[in-house]
Amino acid sequence: MKDKTLASFCDAHGKLCIALATTAFGMGVDCRELHVIYHWRAPSNLEQYPQETGQARRDTFPSRAVLEI
Repeated sequence: MKDKTLASFCDAHGKLCIALATTAFGMGVDCRELHVIYHWRAPSNLEQYPQETGQARRDTFPSRAVLEI
């Protein structure tokens, strides 16, 4: 599982690509190459979750969101 998780943060050439951000990242920032959203804790309200996870699907490539509660 560790290798699979690590691989999900790498590009096609095996380069590790990670961005750490606060909720402010989703406000007006357009990052088209973002394909995995990982939440450490649930957002303060449920209306924020679709907004924050929507950042991962801006370039039409498959994306996913992970929520650790």
